[in-house]
Amino acid sequence: MLLNRPVLRSAPILLLVACAHWEPYSIPGAGGPLARLPSTLRVTAAESTSSQVVDPYVSADTLYGTSRGDTVAHALGTIRALERQRLDPGRTIAAVAGGLAVWVTLAFLGGGLDY
Repeated sequence: MLLNRPVLRSAPILLLVACAHWEPYSIPGAGGPLARLPSTLRVTAAESTSSQVVDPYVSADTLYGTSRGDTVAHALGTIRALERQRLDPGRTIAAVAGGLAVWVTLAFLGGGLDY
């Protein structure tokens, strides 16, 4: 059966990854009201190192979260860029349409739709 092939089973995951992009997110101000942060942020520090932080929160002048299983802390003053991951509807539609076109083409070429 076609769905047992690893490539076809991973197709939905690949389609969703193709639809995601990172967009800038404003750095929360220190001492300001607590804003609800996205569940995942990409933090780029002043020394150009970046990491993904899960379940971030701000306390005083520091951004805390989990990265690769460890708790991390970034001083807000040392953060060069902060980004959140978003899904792009246009890319999603294009990826799904492209995936369906490939699947139908392979089905016809492989004789999977015999009449």
